[in-house]
Amino acid sequence: REASRHPRPSPRSKLLGTVMAAAHGGTMRSSDGLLATIQVLASDLDGTLLNPDHKPGPGTFEAIAAFQAAGGIFAVCTGRDKGSARGVLKGLDIDKLPGVYMNGTIVQGLGGAPLQSVTLHDKLVKEVVEWGRSNRGDASI
Repeated sequence: REASRHPRPSPRSKLLGTVMAAAHGGTMRSSDGLLATIQVLASDLDGTLLNPDHKPGPGTFEAIAAFQAAGGIFAVCTGRDKGSARGVLKGLDIDKLPGVYMNGTIVQGLGGAPLQSVTLHDKLVKEVVEWGRSNRGDASI
């Protein structure tokens, strides 16, 4: 009975724990039973996957790669644009990962397939820029 309440950690759960611990300086704690059930890990960047210096902790990329090799799916979810995310995640090919960027403005699925891209119409952008130029003292664009 005791063994059934505390299942043996799967290789994937150990790797997921390593990913989270690496991002948090080794302080992340969770249940191995819970971690064993996780198939998708979607992580924010700032304050989550990245440390206070906006860099991934030691071993983060290796742990993510091992999680993926064990069958897990890793996704980036951030308010950053893809260029900014790419800059801080140089150890990952984010163009091939599922992800959410710019707070949902850009969404990509497995293999980086585009699922959603929300943009402003050119006319609206021109109007906003013109308004900003004529109101320089009151606005910053």
